[in-house]
Amino acid sequence: MNSSTPALPRISVITPSFNQGRFLEETIESVLNQQYPNLEYIIIDGESTDSSVEIIRRYEKDLAFWVSEPDNGQTEAINKGLRRATGEIVTWLNSDDLHFPDTLATIGSAFARFQEDVIYGDYVLITPGGRTFLNRYEIPFRRDIMLYGVNFIGQASAFFRRSLLDRFGFLNENYQYAMDHEFWIRLADGGASFRHIKHFLSKYRYHSDSKTVGAREKFYAEMEATREKYGDAGSAFARRIHGYWARLKRQLIKMSYRGRIDFLGGSLNRVWYRWVSAVERQSSHRRSD
Repeated sequence: MNSSTPALPRISVITPSFNQGRFLEETIESVLNQQYPNLEYIIIDGESTDSSVEIIRRYEKDLAFWVSEPDNGQTEAINKGLRRATGEIVTWLNSDDLHFPDTLATIGSAFARFQEDVIYGDYVLITPGGRTFLNRYEIPFRRDIMLYGVNFIGQASAFFRRSLLDRFGFLNENYQYAMDHEFWIRLADGGASFRHIKHFLSKYRYHSDSKTVGAREKFYAEMEATREKYGDAGSAFARRIHGYWARLKRQLIKMSYRGRIDFLGGSLNRVWYRWVSAVERQSSHRRSD
């Protein structure tokens, strides 16, 4: 690195985990195998009873900190990690998701070049076995679309300056499903700046135990609570109308910004996921025969 190249910032990655031993090792390796030179990796386990602790111990020499103890859920676990984090840039990566091999280098370079507080990229959805079934090409930040439409920031593809936590507080522990949605809106309302980069940064694993799949009603209820708290629509009907318009605007922006629209979303995602997963299972059965 020559003297004119900005130094790569320290990045803290927090992985909250509870009984995700079947995915955890792949998640850990997706972070450590990047060999980012200024990484702080923290794992907060909720006293798992499966193979998780054994897996974590295999990697502890490469971890800045880890603990396995009871907690009050994922949000508290993430906050524990964020309070320990010393990196200028922070994120959390759930224990069933993955980063791409160049994610940290891409983000480190982006924060060295740009002044925004939050930088996020694109992401893909994968099956439990790791097969990609959907690419998500996203858009620049729009508060109205985020609040009333969809949470278009793929959380594992989003990194932010740790100083924001001093300005706006940590994740709201009253939320266990859509804590990131509330967090982005709170940051935006406080004046934080966002930048989208056209680069795939993470893989979100879509499976029956993931919250957006297995607990959709609770997930959407928390998003609705955020809309009530931060929005100006006075009724559930008004929020629904805002939501339709926000989703349409997102697709219009995608067409101009990315040259594409989403052909799959919501329930169609789940239909496509089931079909790809069935093909994956059939392939697995044939290999095992």
